[in-house]
Amino acid sequence: MELISELFNDPIMQSMIFGPIMGVIFAVLFAGLTERPTTLVPVTVIQTREIYITRVIERRGRRSDSEEGGGILVVAGMGLLFVLWKYAIYVNEIHQYIGMVPPSGTGFATPSLTFLQCPG
Repeated sequence: MELISELFNDPIMQSMIFGPIMGVIFAVLFAGLTERPTTLVPVTVIQTREIYITRVIERRGRRSDSEEGGGILVVAGMGLLFVLWKYAIYVNEIHQYIGMVPPSGTGFATPSLTFLQCPG
């Protein structure tokens, strides 16, 4: 029982497992609870639906012949994994630095402006 309690209170488990599962559950619930627009709804809802179908869905169908840029997505995913790996290694130093920065707008603005002034 203690193991289950530990798993539910683990922040990594909450962010990597429970968060996405809750998102899927709520998406399914809200998608299932909403009804299709009837003919009595205002004209703007019907127009928005027609514009979405003609502009988004039909254009997406025409682009299927071209390359979608899957390589960029793979490189971005590898970059994200690299950042997460480095974060896992230097988590204590990062948290120590964040704790030293004052919790205000100047805590972000000062390093940002300093970085922008650096030549390079």
